[in-house]
Amino acid sequence: MINKNKNSNYRSEIDGIRAFAVIAVIINHFNKELLPSGYLGVDIFFVISGYVITSSLDIRESRNFKEFIASFYQRRVKRLVPALAFFVLIISILTSFFVQFPGRYFATATSSMIGASNIYLAFKSTSYWGLDSLMNPFTHTWSLGVEEQFYFIYPFLIWISGFAQKKQNSSKNLFLIVIFLSTASFIYFIYLNLTNPNPAYFLMPTRFWEMAVGVIIFLWTKKNIFSTSHFEKIPPIAIGIAIIATLFLPINYSIISTITIVILTAILIASLREEKTLFNLLRNKYIVYIGLISYSLYLWHWGIIAISRWTIGIYWWTIPFQLILIFIMSVISYQLIEKKFRFINIPEKNYLIILLGIVFSIFVGTFSALLGIFFKETFYLGEKFTQKTPQNLFIDSRYFLIGDSHGRDISKLLLKNGTYNLINLSRGGCLFYNPKPKCKKIINFDELSIQLKNRDILIFAFNYDSRILVDKSIDYESLNKMTTFFDQLIPAIKEKGAIAILKLPHPIVNKIDLGSGLVCKKEFFRPILNPKCLSVKPVEKKQFLKKTIDLNNFLKRYSEKHENFYLWDITPTVCSEEICIPVSKNQQFYRDTNHLFTGSPQLSDSIVESLNKLIYKIRNNK
Repeated sequence: MINKNKNSNYRSEIDGIRAFAVIAVIINHFNKELLPSGYLGVDIFFVISGYVITSSLDIRESRNFKEFIASFYQRRVKRLVPALAFFVLIISILTSFFVQFPGRYFATATSSMIGASNIYLAFKSTSYWGLDSLMNPFTHTWSLGVEEQFYFIYPFLIWISGFAQKKQNSSKNLFLIVIFLSTASFIYFIYLNLTNPNPAYFLMPTRFWEMAVGVIIFLWTKKNIFSTSHFEKIPPIAIGIAIIATLFLPINYSIISTITIVILTAILIASLREEKTLFNLLRNKYIVYIGLISYSLYLWHWGIIAISRWTIGIYWWTIPFQLILIFIMSVISYQLIEKKFRFINIPEKNYLIILLGIVFSIFVGTFSALLGIFFKETFYLGEKFTQKTPQNLFIDSRYFLIGDSHGRDISKLLLKNGTYNLINLSRGGCLFYNPKPKCKKIINFDELSIQLKNRDILIFAFNYDSRILVDKSIDYESLNKMTTFFDQLIPAIKEKGAIAILKLPHPIVNKIDLGSGLVCKKEFFRPILNPKCLSVKPVEKKQFLKKTIDLNNFLKRYSEKHENFYLWDITPTVCSEEICIPVSKNQQFYRDTNHLFTGSPQLSDSIVESLNKLIYKIRNNK
């Protein structure tokens, strides 16, 4: 149904669909088990965006390209920037209160203000369903990045096709252009999902086809590209039921469910008619209002959920209060920010609005960046890393931390409570003695050997499991590769007066169920630890020592042959006398089965103290 105002293509029932989509997303983000594919509400938004933006441009005619582009972008700026900036400002401040080291989160916030958080998250190889994404208050802004990048390209397609100038056959021209590009995008979507799913999820080229479907369905139904009679025969209620059923599909059907939800949404938009039951339901004034505030709801729901994960948690008894807070903040955002700015009309001032939007975006993005770079722990309300004893006792040394994600964890723990001149050369998945091509770009051992100075310390730390320790036995082929590496390196660094320290394997513990974003460390704003934190079955220390005794003895014999090669055992640091457990006495030591929890001041102190003792012993024995 088209509004009777001939100068408008507004369809209130589409706001009803928006309401349904945002509710599905919110349910999924509170508890993905209730609605496993509720995240597909975002894909519904994408289809609607393509439809609505084309509908909006259809009622405007422009003969001047500059005026057309300026008018288009100033409307996008007024629509998106004010509410996003308000959200980023408030949530950045709250994040600095409750998250101890939120640098990567502020990086997401900053990139969101320039429409690039999706690129940042893809570049960081972030999984949308991973723990880091769950805890990041700005993860959800990836979809705004996708839309903004689409809006950057789309007006040029509109102009090239002649649609903006209302030229003859312009609708067909636009249709053919969009069909071609969406086909390429769809093929890329399938390919990348099968080969590299993380960027496939976040990047605009793999999402273009979804918004393009919205464009296509508008041109099909409103510009008479093809007959629409078959859409009139489809009962919308059946499509609505099919959409709901799709939202219950397991997450491992994401490719199929994404394609299905996009197609069904397009059919639903095309088939809705006044006489249909679902049409009247979607036009209910309360449902339409939810649709009208859906942008603010989308922004605020995730921010509040993420901050809740860092503080009081998410339980059945907290959800009503969290929902009320989400609704209140969304209404404030819509009424006082969205509406006020969106309907500002300054004739012939399009460029000024665009410029102000850019300046304000840079200001808010810079504010978040400064919080992450220069202030870090300044405003954190919990237990801080004290920078008191124990600190690095050997300030005359440079430390080089070399390894995979285990090495990166050690470097973070050392830096957070020690005055280290530390150069981190660790990267996830990089094995120093058998590096992948991407890892060779991080460190060149020939160059490093030349740069070394007297008293420099090289620390090697990596995950032994599945590499050297395989199925409770030693992979001697891999072990020999490592010792061959050290055979070549040790003489070179010895000439420079440097030493090498190899961290021995630390225990693998049983997994904490972090699916809901648990933080297992008590603070005054996190007074109740989730029972899952303390219900993990401990690992017996003697079983771990039995598993590693042969390897440790081998490495001990190897180290005795080299004056400047030493072993570092942190097992006493992360285990008690008898057991190893990820959470103990309200302190969290592990973030998963094998990675250390870098947010623990107690663990940082212990790691620094352990390293100090080792180096002190080394120097006293020389």
